[in-house]
Amino acid sequence: MSGYTFEMRSTKYIIVQDGDGWRGYLEGYQEHEAYGESFEELQIKLWQQHQELIAQESEQYRHHGH
Repeated sequence: MSGYTFEMRSTKYIIVQDGDGWRGYLEGYQEHEAYGESFEELQIKLWQQHQELIAQESEQYRHHGH
């Protein structure tokens, strides 16, 4: 039987209301803060960032011969 093992992690978001909008970041990635005019817009931006970071980590993993 063959298969793959993936490290599963829960992702935490730090989100605060900022005047008329919202800002937030993925826990551990404060330098990638995002801003949205609505809570929903910020959620989408943070989800996109999360997907990009997963892709980058996956690419780095492959390049290091794992």
